[in-house]
Amino acid sequence: MKMLMPYWRRAGRERGFYEHFSDRLVDAGRELGHSVSRFEFLIPGQILPDERNQLHRLLMREEFDFVLDLSCKGGVHLSEPVWDGSEAGESLLDSVELPYVGMLLDQVYLQAMLALVQGERICLALPDEFHGEQLTLVYPDRKLAGTVLAPPAVQAEDDRSTGRWSDREFDLLYVGNIDPGTLQRRWRGEPAAVLLDAVADQALSHPATPLHWCYQKVISSLGLQPTPGLALNVLARVESFLRARFRHDLVLAAAKSGARFCVVGESWNGLELPANVSWLPPMDYDGVLELYGRSKVCLEASTYLGGASDRVFGITVNGAMCVTNTDRYLAPTYGPDGAITFYSLQQLDSLADQLQTLLASASDTASRAAEARAITLARHTWRHRLEDIVRLVSGLH
Repeated sequence: MKMLMPYWRRAGRERGFYEHFSDRLVDAGRELGHSVSRFEFLIPGQILPDERNQLHRLLMREEFDFVLDLSCKGGVHLSEPVWDGSEAGESLLDSVELPYVGMLLDQVYLQAMLALVQGERICLALPDEFHGEQLTLVYPDRKLAGTVLAPPAVQAEDDRSTGRWSDREFDLLYVGNIDPGTLQRRWRGEPAAVLLDAVADQALSHPATPLHWCYQKVISSLGLQPTPGLALNVLARVESFLRARFRHDLVLAAAKSGARFCVVGESWNGLELPANVSWLPPMDYDGVLELYGRSKVCLEASTYLGGASDRVFGITVNGAMCVTNTDRYLAPTYGPDGAITFYSLQQLDSLADQLQTLLASASDTASRAAEARAITLARHTWRHRLEDIVRLVSGLH
């Protein structure tokens, strides 16, 4: 197949997950025998004249089978209306009958560009099985031609580990930014504060329940009329609060293990952390992968309760033990008590003991981590994800 990939050229920025994932998908496409072309643009949501001309020439010159767009960043460029004889015109995508696959890399209510994509054959590759429900809540008029579950993945080249597991530098590692301001409820004093507080409280007391379910329960109990705008506002704001709280609480609970613990990301150095916790500032994606390879046990606190973040696969491909709170998608793949370790955000008091046991049972933990690495490479590479997406698109044709 011939695949077109919009590419956000972030001038002057370090290589983050967006650039890394895009490169891996290009490599996977070519390895699978597909033709892959990139269309570069400077600003998501804003079409510059030179970019418009370049894109139109490209679509007139090449006959592509589909578009694959990370985070829907290039969707506005491809949705620009063109005249078809009607008053409204049609989207550029429809003018060349081109299927579009937006690959979401965050919760639906945090992917603003998704709402701007226009076309008759819009598909989504989702990192979480619950995202279809989120879509119905916040963008009920969005009609889709198809979806596929496709969390971010890895390739074998993402393994940066060296030496023996027992000789790794860090006992524990957590990678993720934190905004100290979002640890507080910034909405205090606002008209919607009662609703926001109620949703936040419901989510904190039920951390294994998807946030949009908590929202729906609270809306019903308060007798409020649900609207897409209300859902979008509440879910986005409470999500930011929950991420900060879950990350903060996880780090403090893990530190009680007494192990050598490295935390990486923005603003952690401004918080009071125990003496056994060291801090490193944010780094590019390659640097994060290298840290996974230098660590024995890596933690994550995820809100993707029906899927997985990229952290899981980056950790496991580097042979570190992954300790995560999300088991709905991951347990059937890695085993409920097998190759990776699960903990509960409702039972953080037991996390230190879990971590101490993992570190004390070095041979067993290293063996389980090696098993997880093999599973990741067998089922969760970018080649696997792209094969699933191509099958989705083939069904449209």
